[in-house]
Amino acid sequence: GWMLDDGAKVGNRDTFVGMRGDDWGQVRFGRMLTPMYELVDWPYSASNMGTTFDRGWRAGERFHFDRKSQQIRFDSAKIGDMAKFSASVGNGSQNTDDSKVYGASFAINPVEMLTLHLAMENTTDTDFDANTVGDTNNLFAGFEIRPIDNVMLAGAYKTGEFDKDAASAGNGYNTRDIDAFSLQANYYMGATNFRLGYASQDGETDGTKDEFLKRETITGEVGHSFNSVYTFLRVAQQSDADGSKYG
Repeated sequence: GWMLDDGAKVGNRDTFVGMRGDDWGQVRFGRMLTPMYELVDWPYSASNMGTTFDRGWRAGERFHFDRKSQQIRFDSAKIGDMAKFSASVGNGSQNTDDSKVYGASFAINPVEMLTLHLAMENTTDTDFDANTVGDTNNLFAGFEIRPIDNVMLAGAYKTGEFDKDAASAGNGYNTRDIDAFSLQANYYMGATNFRLGYASQDGETDGTKDEFLKRETITGEVGHSFNSVYTFLRVAQQSDADGSKYG
């Protein structure tokens, strides 16, 4: 799993070595999810909300990584039956000493029905867009609440900021900021789940509102677990600026 940022013929997903202990947690070396993206991906991007809420893969919106090669990650055991944390550090996307990625996440259950999530991820000297290299700063906050056994509500907010390096050739801008949030409601009827979700993203380029970065998703899903196989029907309406969806 110790490979270049774009993966390898074998190992584009999680590929790592490590150690784990029930009392202290685990440490891993290689290619794996970053602490922040693990939260962005699930549950807060469920049912196609990731098309809006999870945009870290796209040039010009690459504030955070999803998986990262050449990463060292520590995940704690549960502390006091209510909290745990993760932290990681690794190489960034440029072949320079200054290209680094740092990430951390924290989860706590202050009461049985509520889970709170916090995360951050910062990068230095990272490839943000075509010919555009700079630093990024990201913050994430989310919650899951289960007021009764068959209802789950969840919501998350993330914000990211990019600042271009002075020596970078650039792609027509110096700074970019993006804010996004997702909301969902789940109702469980035995092995069947009904979900409604909404996600929105807005952004600014060089301090001015950028319509190209605006997108929105409204989604509904009904799914059923047959033993361990989850089968679902999903309907989603997505709004993107012209030409922005695939880039």
